[in-house]
Amino acid sequence: MQISCKLLNKLINLNHITLEKLEHILALRGFEIENITENIQNQDKIINFNVTANRRELSNITRIAQEISIILNIPLQSKIINLSKYIQYSYHDLNSNSFNIIKYVIIHHIKSIQNQIMPQRIQEYINKPNNNLLCNIQRYIKIKWAQDLYYIPLVNNSIDLNNLILQNKTNLFQISTKTENKILFQLQSNQIANYKYNNLDLNNSKSVLLILPVYNYQHQQYNNIDYFFNSYQEIIQLLTTYGQYQFSKSYTHNYTIKYQAKILYFNKNYILNILGPISDYKLKKLKYFNTKQILYLLKQLCFEPQYYNKTFKITIPTYREHDLTRKIDIVEEIARIYGFDKFINKIPQTKHKGKISITTKLIQKIRYILRHAGFKEVVNSSLSPLNKKTFNKNNNVILYNPMTEEQPLLRTNLLNHLIHNYNYHIKHNSKNLAIFEIGKIFYKKNNKIIEELNLSGLVYNSTFMRTDWTNIAKNINWFHAKGILEDFLEKIGATYYWKIIYINKYMNLNNYLNYQQQLGIYSKINHNLIGILTQLKPKINTNIKENYSIYVFEFYLNQLIQNISIKKTINYIIKPYSLYPSVTRDISININNKNSLVNIKQNIQKKYQHLIESIDIINVYYNPKLKLKSLCLRITYKAVNRTLNNKDIQNIDKNLNQIIKISI
Repeated sequence: MQISCKLLNKLINLNHITLEKLEHILALRGFEIENITENIQNQDKIINFNVTANRRELSNITRIAQEISIILNIPLQSKIINLSKYIQYSYHDLNSNSFNIIKYVIIHHIKSIQNQIMPQRIQEYINKPNNNLLCNIQRYIKIKWAQDLYYIPLVNNSIDLNNLILQNKTNLFQISTKTENKILFQLQSNQIANYKYNNLDLNNSKSVLLILPVYNYQHQQYNNIDYFFNSYQEIIQLLTTYGQYQFSKSYTHNYTIKYQAKILYFNKNYILNILGPISDYKLKKLKYFNTKQILYLLKQLCFEPQYYNKTFKITIPTYREHDLTRKIDIVEEIARIYGFDKFINKIPQTKHKGKISITTKLIQKIRYILRHAGFKEVVNSSLSPLNKKTFNKNNNVILYNPMTEEQPLLRTNLLNHLIHNYNYHIKHNSKNLAIFEIGKIFYKKNNKIIEELNLSGLVYNSTFMRTDWTNIAKNINWFHAKGILEDFLEKIGATYYWKIIYINKYMNLNNYLNYQQQLGIYSKINHNLIGILTQLKPKINTNIKENYSIYVFEFYLNQLIQNISIKKTINYIIKPYSLYPSVTRDISININNKNSLVNIKQNIQKKYQHLIESIDIINVYYNPKLKLKSLCLRITYKAVNRTLNNKDIQNIDKNLNQIIKISI
C-alpha cells in the first residue's frame, strides 16, 4: 500500500523524525516498509507499506496514521472518535442473516446537483482529480477511510425513500421501488472486491441516491462500524459545505446501534512468564515489567485497561477484534509496542530437574523387555484405509478433511498395520518375524470419540525349534507363543489370569482372527479384559506355501500398567564392623521335649543384643534314660567400642545362668 508523506503528516506530525529512523522503528514493531520512492513533481515521498494478512484493517491512510501514533506514542492531528459508542444513527436494519452481503446501510436523496469548486484537501489526496465533485468525494473517502460509496442517478428529481424495497441475500443486494417495481441498484458479492467508481454525467443527472454500506465480514473483513460513521460524517460535511446540495433525511427505521465490547482478562504473572526479563546492561539483576509499565503500554494500545487483584481487564477496540482474540495476542502486542529487541533472547536457566512419570518409565521398561526378547519395534501411521467389510459408522472415526482419499479413517486397532508389515516381510522372503508397536487407537462409544494407548505384537517363526540336530526345525506353536507372553508379563510384574474367550467384542479387531483359538488376559484386581492372545486365520497365509501359524497379541496399555505391581527397594540396615577382638564361650544346656531352643536364644539376645555377635549349636546329645537333650551352644561376644575383659565375661555368664533357668 502506497502512502504519501505529505498526507501522512496532515494526520500525524512526523517532522521530528527522519524517514530512515521511522523505517527502522516500524520494522522492529512488525510494520514492514518495502521501499520509499521520491515524487519530484509533487516534492513528496511515497512510502510503500507491506500489510500482513492478520492486520487487514490497515487498508486506509487514517488507520495507518493511527497505528504509527500508537507505536511512536504521539497524538493524531485530529482525534478520531468512535461515534458508534456515543451517537445513535437511524438506518435500515438488514442484519436478518449473518451471511448476507450488507450489514448496515444509509441512503440519502441528493438534489440540485451541479459542479462546484474542488476543495484543496481532496486535490491533495487524489491523483489527477476531475471536475465532478461527487466522483472525487467518492475516491477521497475510499483512500482516506476505505469506505465504499455508491451513487444511483435518478431520472426524476423526486423519490419517496419509504417506497424502496431492499433485498439482502447471501450473494446479492438489491434496491427497487414498490410502485414501479423497477430495480435501481444491484450489488453482487463478487463486485465488492472489484470496487469501481461511478462516472456520473451531471448534465443528464440532477438527482442521485447516495448509498453508504457496511459489508458483512464474510465479504469484506476490514470494514468496521467506527470508521463507517466517521466517513459518513465527512461525506455529509463535504457535500453540504462545497456542494451546497439539497439533502433528504436518511432512510431510517429507528434502529439503535448496539455495541458489545470484547473484554479479556489475564494475570500479571502470565505476561511476565511469557515475555521474561528486560535487557538492561546497567543492572546486574534481571528486571521485569512492573504494573505501571504494563498499564502504560495497554493505554498506549487503546485497550482501556483496568487492574485489580493482579488481574488486567482490557477492552478490545472494534477494529482489532478480528486478530486479538486470545490472551497471548495481547502479550504479543505489548512486546511489539515496547520493542522485541529490548527483551533478553536467551532461554532462562532452571535448577529444577524434570520428572519422568511412572507410566513413561513402565512403557520404557516394556519396550526394553520386548526388545531383549527378540522383538523389533515398528511405527505405523494412525490413518487407516476404508474397508467396506469391516467399516462401521458407529465405531469408526471418519476424518472430515483427510490427507489422502485412500486413508479417510483413524485406526481402531494396531493389528491391521502389523499384518501389513507381515505381508511386506513375506514378499521379501523373511522366515522369522517378531514385531510390536505401541500407539494410539481411536473409536466411537456412545457418540463420543475415545482415544486409547495400545500395545500390539505379532510373532511368526518357521524355524523356531527342533527336537534334535538331525530333525528339521519346526514352526512356533500355540504353547510357545503363550510362553513368550507369560515370560513378558512375569518380567514386567503384571498380575493377571488367563480365560478362554470365543467372541472378541472388546479389542476392535477384525475378522482376521481365529476365534476358536484365543485367550483373554484378565486383571486380578478388577477382572477386566486387559489383553488378548490369538492366532490369525489361515487366509492370511496365502503368500506362504507351507501352513505356518501366526500369533498376535494386543493390550490396553493403560490397563496393563495399572496391573503392574511395582516392587519397592529393600531398606538395608548398615552397621560398622567392630575393630576389637571377639570372645568365644561354649555352654551346655539340658532340655526336655517341652522346652524350645528358639525361646532360649531369643531371651539371651534380648538381654545382651549389643554384646552378642552370634549363637550357634555345635553339638546335640540325647540321653534316653533321663529323656533329656544336651545342647552345646557357642556364643561369640564382641563389643563395638572396647575390648571385653574377664569381669565382663563373668557377669555375662552369671546372668546367662539365670536366663536359662527361667527359660527352662
